[in-house]
Amino acid sequence: MGCILYCFFGTSKDITLGPTAIMSLMVAEFASEKSPIHDDATYAIILTLFSGLIQLAMGFLHLGKLLPLPCM
Repeated sequence: MGCILYCFFGTSKDITLGPTAIMSLMVAEFASEKSPIHDDATYAIILTLFSGLIQLAMGFLHLGKLLPLPCM
C-alpha cells in the first residue's frame, strides 16, 4: 500500500518498488517460519517496531551522514 501511495504523493522521480517488495517478502518469510501460531503477525510487528526504533535513534543522533547521497 505504501508504494501505491508513494506513486501518487511522492516527490521523487525514482520509486522504490523493488527494495520494498523484497523486504516485504523477507519479513513474511521470517514471520511465518518463527511463528508458532498460524497467521500470527506478532513477529512482523516486533520487527517493524525495532526497525522504527533504530531509525528514530539514528535521527536523534544525526547519523544521516552515514548514508551515501545519490548521484545526480
